[in-house]
Parts: sequence; structure tokens; C-alpha cells
Amino acid sequence: DALLDYQGGLEAYHREDAWRKSVPTHFAWNLREMVRLCRERPVPLVFVTPASNLRDCPPIKMEINPDLTDAQTEEFAKYWETAISEVDRLRAMEQTERALEIDPQHAGALFLLGTLQLIGRDYESAKENLSLARDHDVCPLRAPSELVEIFHAVASETETLVVDAQELFSALSDHEIVGNKWLVDHIHPSVEGHQRLAQAIVARCQQAGLIKTTNEAWQVERSVAYQSHLASLGEEYFHRAKQRLAGLMLWTQGRAQKVRPEP
Repeated sequence: DALLDYQGGLEAYHREDAWRKSVPTHFAWNLREMVRLCRERPVPLVFVTPASNLRDCPPIKMEINPDLTDAQTEEFAKYWETAISEVDRLRAMEQTERALEIDPQHAGALFLLGTLQLIGRDYESAKENLSLARDHDVCPLRAPSELVEIFHAVASETETLVVDAQELFSALSDHEIVGNKWLVDHIHPSVEGHQRLAQAIVARCQQAGLIKTTNEAWQVERSVAYQSHLASLGEEYFHRAKQRLAGLMLWTQGRAQKVRPEP
């Protein structure tokens, strides 16, 4: 029952460090339960770590640290407002960095700094700050680094196969910073992105012996099948896809129209 399904859902998200600290523990428990249930059946299992659009997706929601004093909040606002209106990149960076000295976890300031560094071709710093902007998003629709690390930790602990989608798309992206080229929104891959991800899953299953191929030309036939299937879909399919993507983007902005029923 997602908060964003209802009017005012985005307003319910706030910076709550104590609450966020409990999420990884529960998430790890869920992953271990998946492993347990699959092995009881038995059903082969592959973890696919989630990918995030770092380059082209600003934080869904940003908030200043509520624990700051009034004076600190006012000072942060001064630097932040100057930074977002400044046309000179170096001046904007300076103001953003001053704002981050006051609130180092402000997702908006981290994203702005990373974007300015990207423009300045400081790609390593840009990737670091764009990743931090994702990690400190007040509405965490993109999996933060800590949860991706838990994927790998539980996979190692339980000897479960894993495919790292973020690593896959990073390797395909300019300067290893994932953007709209491979993800159509904040997390969902494009058609070609899904194909690349499927190929990575197949390769991992082959390595583990879960899939055995006898047809040496299967990869060529796969490419033909891709092209044939896409050609069969027609314009209406892609028109509906654009409409649904537009609806999803509105959803991430907290613009759902459904009213939450009274408890």
C-alpha cells in the first residue's frame, strides 16, 4: 500500500535517521527468507541488485536537517538560494560546498554539486556526490548503497547467485555514471537495457551450470527474435508505454489523485 499511491503521499516522507537505520536489518531478513523458501522447494534463485539513474534523476524529495539551529538553517538557505540561481559554475560550486558544510546530507545540494562537477569533467567526484544524493534522497525510490551492499553480503553468506545491475549499466555508461541512456526513469531499464540485463542473467546461470546450451547459434537467433518481436509491437504499444511512463513520473512527484481511506 504505497504512500505515493495517494494524495499527499510525498509529504509523508521526512528525514528520519533512526527509522532508516532499521530498514537494512529488515531488508536482509527478507532476502534470507527468499533464499530459504526457494531452497525448500527447490527453486533456482538469482539476486539482481537494483540499478539507479544517477546522472539524470534529481532526488525525489529533499529536506534540510531538522536538527539545525535557526541560524544554521538561515545560513544554509542563503548559500543554497545563491547556488541554484548562480550562472557561473565555479561560484555555484563554492556556494553549494558552503551549504554542504552546514548540512552534509542534503540530497539536493549533493546532486547539484555532482552535476556541476560532471560539467567540469571531474567525473570521479561527480559520481561520488551523485551517488550520495541518491543515498540521502528523503523519498528513497532508488536503492541506496547500503541496501546494494546487503544484497552482496546475503548472496555471499547464502551462496546465492547475484547479478549487479548497477555495475552492468555503469560499465556501459560514459564515465561509469548511469543516466537516461540505459534507464528510462529513476530505476527502470530501457528495452535495450532489459535485453542487456537478461543476457547478464543468462551468462551467470550458464557459469553456475543452471543453463546448458547445445545450439551454438543461439545468440544470433536471440538477436533475430529481439528484432522480430519489437517490429511486431506497433506504434500503439509504444504510445501506451509513453503514457504509462508519464504517469509513473507524476507518481514519483507525489501527484496521485487517489484519496487514502480513513482508518
